[in-house]
Amino acid sequence: LRITMGGFVSKWYNEGIATTPPPCMYSKTFYCIFSNNICCFAIGKCGTQWGEKNRSQIMFVAFWFSFISLVLLAAAVVCVSTDADSITNVPFFTGVITVDMANGSTSDFNIYAGLNRVVIRDCDLGTQCPPDSISWNSVNCDQYFTNCGACADASLGSVTTVIIALVTQIPQCTGTLGRSMAKHDLHCKKAMGIITGVIGFLSTLAALNAFADTCFRNLD
Repeated sequence: LRITMGGFVSKWYNEGIATTPPPCMYSKTFYCIFSNNICCFAIGKCGTQWGEKNRSQIMFVAFWFSFISLVLLAAAVVCVSTDADSITNVPFFTGVITVDMANGSTSDFNIYAGLNRVVIRDCDLGTQCPPDSISWNSVNCDQYFTNCGACADASLGSVTTVIIALVTQIPQCTGTLGRSMAKHDLHCKKAMGIITGVIGFLSTLAALNAFADTCFRNLD
């Protein structure tokens, strides 16, 4: 049986993908507790006729949004690295530091910030240049930048959030596949998809906003 990629995508978009429920759902007790409880049942019954009619198309689009998010989160996890080259290639944020010189001129150098370290590039101040790579919570950081302590605190929370967001994004992707056909959908899948999606979005947004307020906008 020969199935072309175009045929597979077309079938996926128009009909959905047949999946099997998680192994735990084969237990009647587990199924009653986690799929047919009041909360999941109430959420599972919510919906519109338009959504049901276009289920496979909606889940097709949702999967690719989730997949793109997964790729971007994987890139964000690279920012947890302490390797200077990795941070330079995939920084959490970049910036330019301008130094006022004694002769009245200015000198610029670039910074590439990760969640654990900041990397300095293109500094032409000679012996006055900061080290090529500095940990946010190191003593050296305070000698060259203000607000290092706040950056260290903010980055610690962001590290945890980014890793959790990456891990929870995987079931988001698989969940959209499992819900693309009505007969393979479960109340608990819909409930968990909504709950984890909202919590993941809000927690990630809060961590990024905290990092931006305490570190990115105030680093000098």
